[in-house]
Order: sequence, then C-alpha cells, then structure tokens
Amino acid sequence: MVFWFTPFPLASSLEAKLHAAGLRQHTGSPAGLPDRCLLVYSSPHEALEALRSRDPIAPTLEQLLDRYQSLLQLAPSRHLISCRRLHQLSAQQIACWTTDQADSSSRSHPPDLSALASLGNQVWPTAAPLGALVSSTVLQRCPACTDAYCRLEQMSERFGSPPDLDYGVRLLAAVDVEGLLDQWWQSQPESDLTLLQLQQVEEELLTLFLAHRQQLTTQHQLRSQLHDLMGVVQRQHLMLSRALQP
Repeated sequence: MVFWFTPFPLASSLEAKLHAAGLRQHTGSPAGLPDRCLLVYSSPHEALEALRSRDPIAPTLEQLLDRYQSLLQLAPSRHLISCRRLHQLSAQQIACWTTDQADSSSRSHPPDLSALASLGNQVWPTAAPLGALVSSTVLQRCPACTDAYCRLEQMSERFGSPPDLDYGVRLLAAVDVEGLLDQWWQSQPESDLTLLQLQQVEEELLTLFLAHRQQLTTQHQLRSQLHDLMGVVQRQHLMLSRALQP
C-alpha cells in the first residue's frame, strides 16, 4: 500500500504519522484511486469538527453524506480503517501492517501488532457537549450518515475491536447539560452559535430524545408481547403433546 485517501481532513499529527510510515496522500479524484490505497474515515462528529476547522462554510447534509457514500463505493476493493484506530498505531506499525496487506496470503494476520490487543477494551472518545448537540441534530436530519458510518465500521480493519454500532446513542449521551451551559457561557456572543440558534437546536434535540424514548418503549412492549406469545405457544404444545399420548 503506497497511498492513502480520505474525503475528510485529518489531524496534522496523523498525517505526519502516515507520511513517516511511507504512505503518500492521493489528492486526485476518487475515480483515479490507485489499487494499493488505504481508505481512512472519521466518525460524523469528528468529521464535522475537522471540516469546521478547515472550511469557513459549513457543508450541506448532502455533501456530508456524499463523503461517506464515496468511501462505501470504494471500500469493497480497498483496505479501510478509522482515523481513531490509526491513532493507536505507531508509524512503524502502520508501515508493517500496510506492507502486510499487499500480500493477500497473510492478509488476516497483521505482524507484530500485539499492542492493539487492548483496542477492544478502550473507551470510545466522546464529543464535547456543544459538538455532540450539533452533531446529534445534524444526524437526526440525515440518519443515512450514521448508517453509512456504521457500515464502514463493519467493513473496516478493527484488529479484534468491536464495530462502533452504538455511535448514535453514545453521541446523544455526550450532550451533558451542565457542560453545554458552561461551554456556551464561556464563549463570546459573536462566536459559533447565538442564543436563538442554540434554543432551536435544543428543541430539535428534545424531539429526537422523545422519539428515541418512544422507540425504546415500543421495543419493550413488543418484547413483552413476544414473551407472552411464546408462553401461550409452549402451553398449547404441552396440551397437544398430552392429548396425543396413547
């Protein structure tokens, strides 16, 4: 693997690590992607934070989704990994792993990556309260972004760690009211969000929370009904068995 490609900005420290590992960034069109190319993706809130730090104009929901879909289209024929997991590797480990991927015969046996054995036990990084609030609202309007991220997680190299399939729930849980108030209180009036904008986002988040709670209630009711139905089936099976005995 000689190149790496991502539609999202990466941290300068991670870019430096990839360069130190001997990889070069593919900056051209995804249609011209080299065969030996590593695909790198970010979670939605990390992607939004990175884009926000580089671009003065916020992307539309369609543009954000397009970035994820472009990776999904390329992923079946390329190697895929999240920037979070790449951060856990040293430049030497990245070089060793990507070199090994070029040999399909050893593809499922990454060499000397024992340091990654604890990846599955590590705590997922959480978003800051305000970032979590904005990201949750964005994903409420574009749930396909969350779905695409979860699909990438399932397709990517995880070194034995589980896929981040509870991302949406964890992001919503990161919206800490006290932390959000403190973060907003310390910001300048002319910065990021006005009070009115924050109130609008809060209302949308409340709608999302109530819908999620209703969904959990419905699931609980369905499980209870299924349990009752299984009890009825078992009793009928027992009665039938007794009736058929000679």
